Amino acid sequence: MDRVSGDRDKITPEYAYAMCNMLLSAGADPNCTSTRRFKPEFDHRNGVTRLENSALEWAIMREYFDIFTLLLDHGAAPAHRTCIKQEQFVHFACTRLSGRPESTVTPYLDELERRGLLDLEARSGTEATLLLMAVSKCQTPSAGSITPPPCTAP
Repeated sequence: MDRVSGDRDKITPEYAYAMCNMLLSAGADPNCTSTRRFKPEFDHRNGVTRLENSALEWAIMREYFDIFTLLLDHGAAPAHRTCIKQEQFVHFACTRLSGRPESTVTPYLDELERRGLLDLEARSGTEATLLLMAVSKCQTPSAGSITPPPCTAP
């Protein structure tokens, strides 16, 4: 959303791609992060305040697959760590977007795998693997996605 006018449609995906392409071609850092200073996002599921997001994370949050691949083409590193838990992109995609349909997240992971950049053993700053983080979320997927067996406590 455009913060000045409040117009949600002001910045189109095509415009965003063109701007990103121009900036990356001019030497912008594809591993840049944004930091929230005044209004952190609070994750009610595990009490973690997320104060930072990478450009790759913003691309998947906005569902800008073309910008995601453009960032990778210009050297964005999915292993770059962000936030207070030192998560990598794959941790973000597998846990922070768990409320979204699987079909909106898997193309990004598939692209990383196609490029040889998907690290299934990646560990967060707390040494959690992707599998451990995914299991610990134990959430019911959104409508339209595959329904896993219910999560039960031991």
